[in-house]
Amino acid sequence: MLAVMVVLAALSYGVLNSVIAPAFENLEDEEARTDLVRAERALSAEILSLSQLALDWAPWDDAYTFVKGENPGFERSNLLKQTLVDLRLNLMLFYREDGSLHWGRLVVGDDVLPITDTGVFGTGGDLESNLKIHNTTTSQQRGLVDSALGPMLVTSNPILTTDSLGPSAGTLILGRLMDDQMLAEMRERTEVDFAWYPCDEHDSMHGSLTEEVGSESLGGMAIRRTESSIDTHSILFDVNGEALLVLEAKTPRRISALGAQTLNAALLFLIIASIVAATLIWLLLRYSIVQPVQALTNHISSLRESGDLTKQVDMNRDDEIGVLASRFDEMTSELDDARKLLLEQSFKAGKADNAAEILHNIRNAMTPVINGIDRLGIVCSVTNGLKVEQATEQLRDPDCDPERREKLLQYVDSAFQHVVASHEEGDRELKAVSSQARQVEAILKDQEKHAHAGPVTEMLDLDEMVDEAVLVIPKRKKPK
Repeated sequence: MLAVMVVLAALSYGVLNSVIAPAFENLEDEEARTDLVRAERALSAEILSLSQLALDWAPWDDAYTFVKGENPGFERSNLLKQTLVDLRLNLMLFYREDGSLHWGRLVVGDDVLPITDTGVFGTGGDLESNLKIHNTTTSQQRGLVDSALGPMLVTSNPILTTDSLGPSAGTLILGRLMDDQMLAEMRERTEVDFAWYPCDEHDSMHGSLTEEVGSESLGGMAIRRTESSIDTHSILFDVNGEALLVLEAKTPRRISALGAQTLNAALLFLIIASIVAATLIWLLLRYSIVQPVQALTNHISSLRESGDLTKQVDMNRDDEIGVLASRFDEMTSELDDARKLLLEQSFKAGKADNAAEILHNIRNAMTPVINGIDRLGIVCSVTNGLKVEQATEQLRDPDCDPERREKLLQYVDSAFQHVVASHEEGDRELKAVSSQARQVEAILKDQEKHAHAGPVTEMLDLDEMVDEAVLVIPKRKKPK
């Protein structure tokens, strides 16, 4: 049963692992995608914030007249280093209508650097030229550029009057480096662990991610799983539409860990439930079947050893084992009665057989004894016909004739010789009878050995004997 429970637990775990675990993984994938989307939206919010700032500076009469060269005090009152720091700007450029740089400043940390250190602006490159082009008063360019100082958020707006009327006096470009400070602020705001890497650097670290993202059907996302996190990636393009950065968001695998804990808890519950169920079933089987069968087995073994068929198992149960025990008690009771009757009949039959055997042997031995006694009686009766007494009386007579005396003496002598012969014959017969009598004695002595054999011990129920004895005791009449 434990093996069956283990198999069921294993099957249940397999089902949970194949159904529940993928559901947790799907939730985790959705959370990872959501984290990447939140990171992208945070970056878009930074660009939008920079764009809103540009909309505050570009359509401004003071800035308009400054680019026209008519407001030199604008620089002293507004274009200070602290202004860029307060606005969280790293770059501010004012271009004239002909595309030449009118004023610009690059601030990195506490240092003011030349514009050319960006590697993009002040060099006359194509990217700088494209950012300065605005065909309408409402046009705006914003996005990412790859500068020598690192990736930068830029926005480009035409410089107009406060009423947003043209024609444009030039172009205002604002830039904000995507540095560690910005990343930390965005992480704190979104509560997402993300970062960005140059595409070539990320490809060297993680493989050809650009091709992978391009082939993914997840809306330009690539998902990779590690033991501790799910890494989602997307490509960030610059203002010219070329791949510039890889945005990576790391989502801790809390949901899958929770799923694993749930599966482990479910498996543990199944194992505990299996053990409890098996234990309860074992106890029930032991109480319902094993112990009654063991008690019946011990009772049968006890009957076999003692031979006392009067013992009862006395199993008060209403189930099949109780019925079996009751029928077994009835059978042993009937068997005990049958054994008693058989013992009594065997005893009587044994006595009859023994008496018949003894009588037969004694009869065989007594027949020659009787014959010998008869012959001895015949021998003893021979003297009854002799007239020795008369002959001796005549011999005492002095007047007896000598010739007759001689004949009488011969007669007496012959009679005594006949008596001696009869005596010898009687002695032989007596010895024969004595020998036959000793044979009878030997037979009796041989039977005497069985008379000293110990009685057969039989277990009796004293209560039953008393109950049977009470039945034969006459009842006394109560005195009136």
